[in-house]
This record gives sequence, structure tokens and C-alpha cells, in this order.
Amino acid sequence: MGHGFLVGHCHIATAFHVAFPGHKSPDFKPSTEAQAVFHVGKSEGQKRDQFLAKSKAHPVAWGDFHTRDFSGLSGDWAILELESCLGRHYGFVQLDKPAAIGVESLAAAVSLATYPVDRRDRPGITFESNCHVREAVAPGLSAMDCALIEGGSGGPVLEYFEGATAESSGYSLVGIAIRRLTPVDEILPDYDIAHANMMVLNDAFAAAVKRVTSPAPELK
Repeated sequence: MGHGFLVGHCHIATAFHVAFPGHKSPDFKPSTEAQAVFHVGKSEGQKRDQFLAKSKAHPVAWGDFHTRDFSGLSGDWAILELESCLGRHYGFVQLDKPAAIGVESLAAAVSLATYPVDRRDRPGITFESNCHVREAVAPGLSAMDCALIEGGSGGPVLEYFEGATAESSGYSLVGIAIRRLTPVDEILPDYDIAHANMMVLNDAFAAAVKRVTSPAPELK
């Protein structure tokens, strides 16, 4: 179980290892035949397995994920198509400019939105503001100091932008939170790359999101 978020009217993004929970099997091969269920919205008083809406989903694009080295972690992303286009009601997050030109180009502060296991019986999401993307680890992969616990994999890392008006201001997608690197139980006093949390930058999957969410051309 993990987190996903809307990137279009009919599509969600998440981590590869969330979309394909059987990826550790020796004979595993990713396929569009895989099935998942996306849930959205939880109100006060709803039980753990109750949400305002849900839809079946199947993968339509994914990265070349493996755990042999850091370069494989940059493929820990997947885009799934929903049977019900929930984004038409709930909206979806916009992608930020591709981050490939370097971590130094990102905002000084980012935010992380997740629905981890410690929130299963409560409404809303866990939203952490004012954490930071710290350093590049491999192409398309960076370390961050945003808090990440079980169930938070696949959550969006967001950058706030100021528009000309309050209505035109908001958040855009910088990347996807994917894993904790050698986690420890105690609170670390300072950022440490040996125990950093990892994110896939949006340049690793932006083209795939654009491809699957773009409307089909009209036939003439």
C-alpha cells in the first residue's frame, strides 16, 4: 500500500514499487494488466477503508526501476489510468518546470503531501511545509529532508509559486517521494545523506505524463 496523486483528469502518478507490489519476485515483469484501486477523500467519522470516491486503475507508463544502484531508483515512478476520471471533480496537480538543470534551480523550500499508515483513521492528509531538496544523487534522483514514513511512498513533492493574484498562486509538482535511505528510529539533529529520504525528480517522468494525458488528435 502506498500513495498516489492525480496528474490529470483520468491519471495518477505514484512510485513504481507501489504500482507493482510484486516487483521483488524473480519472474516479475511490469505490465498494463496490473490492477490497483485509487481512493480519494476521507471525512471525519469514516472508517479506515471508507473514502469519498475510488476508481480502479492500471499502469500505462513506468520507469526502468531496479535497486542495484542509485540510477535504478530514478525509475521508481509509474503513471496509472483511472476507470473513473476523478480529476474532473477533485482537480489535479500541475507539473513544475523540468528539474534536470540542477537541484540548485529548485525553490529553497518544498512541501510533501502524503497519506501514511499513521493517518489511516483520520481525515485529510499529512502535509509538511518548509522542507528541502538537498542534493542530486543521480540523474533524476535527489535527496531531501522531508519526513517520510511507511505508506508515504508515491507522495508528491511540491513547490509553491506566487501568481499575480491569490487565485493564480498554488503548488506545482517537483517530484515523487520514493523511499527512506537507511532509516533510523531516533530524530537526527541535522541532515545526513546516509539517512536521507529520496525523491524522483519530475524530469524523469514529465514526458510520460504529458504523453498519456494529452488529448488524442482529432481525425480529419
